[in-house]
Amino acid sequence: MILIKYGILLLVMRFIIKGFLFVIISVSFVNAQEIGNLHFEQEGKMIFIYYDLKGENNFDIKLYCSQDGGKTWGQPLNKAIGAVGKDQNAGYFKMIKWDVLAEKERLQGNVVFKIEAIVQYEVRKPHRFDDRFSPADEAFNNKIFQLGLGFGIDRFIFTDYGQSLRIDEDGNEIYSDSSDITINGIGIKGEIYIHPYINNYFSVGFIGAYSIGTKSLITQADQEDYTLTIDESYFYTRFFYGVEIAGGIKPLKIVFKADRLIQTNEYDKSITDFYLTNEEYHYSDDINQETLSIGLRLPRYSGKYEGRRGNIFDFVYTLTRDFPFNWNTLQLNDYYSLSEWRVGFGFMWWRQSAIKLKLDLISDVKQKDFNNLNFRNGWYQISFIYNYNWFL
Repeated sequence: MILIKYGILLLVMRFIIKGFLFVIISVSFVNAQEIGNLHFEQEGKMIFIYYDLKGENNFDIKLYCSQDGGKTWGQPLNKAIGAVGKDQNAGYFKMIKWDVLAEKERLQGNVVFKIEAIVQYEVRKPHRFDDRFSPADEAFNNKIFQLGLGFGIDRFIFTDYGQSLRIDEDGNEIYSDSSDITINGIGIKGEIYIHPYINNYFSVGFIGAYSIGTKSLITQADQEDYTLTIDESYFYTRFFYGVEIAGGIKPLKIVFKADRLIQTNEYDKSITDFYLTNEEYHYSDDINQETLSIGLRLPRYSGKYEGRRGNIFDFVYTLTRDFPFNWNTLQLNDYYSLSEWRVGFGFMWWRQSAIKLKLDLISDVKQKDFNNLNFRNGWYQISFIYNYNWFL
């Protein structure tokens, strides 16, 4: 929707042919909130109109002239220069210069000028990230340190081997074995991320996150089955930390990430059938994973237009392995061959100081068996985070 606000400057003039002089008789009024402090000056054949323009938008300024007191206006004046036309910002003491005789043979009667301020587009409140790239603030341009905080929801599904036990109605153990257990969890997540250096061509960043949660609200335990009684409980904690490096051109960068995940689990599930035979499942293994990722990051960090938030998208190919949480076991030889690492894919959308959406898919297939890739027994994780950023 385009809004039009205007101010009217009333000039009653007498045109004298010899000498081309204008004698200004009176001044007048404003009826628009955006336009104020209208006044004018006349130098020979030139009229200088001054005004203040208020507002946070960009305006298209049009100047009109009427010779019958404002009954008819005609087309906007074409020979006016200065603070007129498109892309006019707010400001004080803005000036329009009009060469009368370059556009009209004569000017007579009850002369009235009208200024229209047409909103071109609404300028959003400047975002902190984009301010850093604003040429108007060179001091802020030099700030390359970024700090971000986030808080949101964590959701995942994975399948792993756990302990299963079958007990009859008298409490006697029928058998004990290991079997696949699918765990469906949801929790809350907090994260902190720091870029010691970031610009539109290169960045180095670190992230740390912590999650805590329980079983998903929708699980097998919630399904109706009149022949089974299902009782399920789950509690987990997760600590995640990592580093990333990205470099390239403004709209496209190559990104490399290395991170680790340490997760504790306490999962129990019992299923009692119509004959009071009980099946119990238990999973309490700690998960220690290391992941290497490489892919593309696009587009630029800053918004394309001043005051617009940046939207960053990551598309990465991932390799993951189980790794015990022991720095003493770290060896460079572990990274010479990655054929034993499990294949996966990752996606991230980061809208600065708004939302961060992250999706990870990790298969149970090693890279050497990539042709047999599937995600039937894989790890699925999605997180939805509200984030806020500062540049110091």
